[in-house]
Amino acid sequence: MIRVWFQAVAAVLWLSCGSQGGPARLYSEEDPLVILSGSSLKPTVTNSSTAWLVQFYSSWCGHCIQYSSTWKALAQDVRDWQDAVGVAVLDCAQEGNFDICKEFSIKFYPTFKYFRAHSPPSDKGTIYRGADREIQSIRQLIINVLQNHTKLERPQHCPPLEPYSAAELLPLLGQMSDHYTAIIVEEPDSFVGREVILDLLQFSGVQVRRALSSDRSLLDTLDISVFPSIYLLHPNGTHAHVHSEKRLRFFFSSLLRTLPGVWHRSSSAASQMGALQDSQTSQPWKDFDRSKVYTADLESALHYMLRVELATHSTLQGEELKVFRDFVTLVSKLYPGGDPVVKLMETLSDWLLSLPLQQIPYQAVLDLVNNKMRVRHTHS
Repeated sequence: MIRVWFQAVAAVLWLSCGSQGGPARLYSEEDPLVILSGSSLKPTVTNSSTAWLVQFYSSWCGHCIQYSSTWKALAQDVRDWQDAVGVAVLDCAQEGNFDICKEFSIKFYPTFKYFRAHSPPSDKGTIYRGADREIQSIRQLIINVLQNHTKLERPQHCPPLEPYSAAELLPLLGQMSDHYTAIIVEEPDSFVGREVILDLLQFSGVQVRRALSSDRSLLDTLDISVFPSIYLLHPNGTHAHVHSEKRLRFFFSSLLRTLPGVWHRSSSAASQMGALQDSQTSQPWKDFDRSKVYTADLESALHYMLRVELATHSTLQGEELKVFRDFVTLVSKLYPGGDPVVKLMETLSDWLLSLPLQQIPYQAVLDLVNNKMRVRHTHS
């Protein structure tokens, strides 16, 4: 048990060395994603014409820090999908975001929630509980979320992701058109076709449709026996197999993007996301001396633990209550910072030790902390 106390104290000291006056920002406006706040989360995901995948994180969290590069890479990877789905982050360690993270029941970091298009105000999102958080797995999650929308709920600009049948595709052969039509024939469990459809979402001059390898009539007519394969219908009515160096998403998408007359148009969601980013303010990050432990950092860490980490428990009882009592007592005795903080921790320690209760509501702890802080500011 003593080991747990010292781990908690060590965590405070470790956190205090992470930045001067607060944690480093893991994401910036230069990243290809949307940075949300307590005031912008609901307006963004409620009744949105696009679906949303939001990472709720804490800039104090070691796992979140390590994962930030992967999340940025994911956002870059699906950047051309933004007319159908947006990728966003929200830092629960920011004081202005405490209430919204509590309202959305964020108890662990990072937490991934996806919001379907046209979500009602009551929708708090669906948590992704998969253990695999690699880019490919999250990308496939996005596709499944989009495809599971009904036709009426589907994001406004999201094309159909379901496979087409021979009866729907074969009549297109030999027809003149103002665009290319690419038919990707693939195995039923393949995601390549749907990925390419979304990759070309912001490109004009080409439409991408997928079909399955189980459609024998289509395979026989197009003479396809290897999967995935691309069969291309040209605007002039001609059609033929397309050779790709490798049968992978990247090569298929690159090939179609470089066809004559295919061009990238601006995203209908880009301006909205840009406006959202403009509404977010950021503070410049300054270098600091890592050899020093700043009092402001210690206060910030304690503030975070009392108001955020502890808030994930509606009630403290049993082992959790004992660890919290011992931790507060230890900090009140060893805290190297200013007198007001020591007095706050001493008051909290005396109050906890005086209670004969086996469980304490978190709200009672918060009320005491808030009251003590109000008294402190009144006399300062």
